[in-house]
Amino acid sequence: MAIIDFSQVNDWGSGFTASIKITNDQTTALKDWTLKFEAPFEITEDWGVEVVSRQGNTYTLRSADWATNIPPGQSVTFGFNANKTQM
Repeated sequence: MAIIDFSQVNDWGSGFTASIKITNDQTTALKDWTLKFEAPFEITEDWGVEVVSRQGNTYTLRSADWATNIPPGQSVTFGFNANKTQM
């Protein structure tokens, strides 16, 4: 497992900027990780991560090339902009 911290950095009414930090709390590296979650918003721009798919309200994100492996005790942070309006 890993520790996932989500924070909303900015909010402009119809949308927001978010930051997600993944910390590896295991004794071995996280390799070629993906993150899957449900969210009632539309990601419009991302950095440090790639949106692999969106099915309904379920997103699957994949690490950027520079962050495919997270050593034990280390973390990576990425973010995105999103519209609050559901599609």
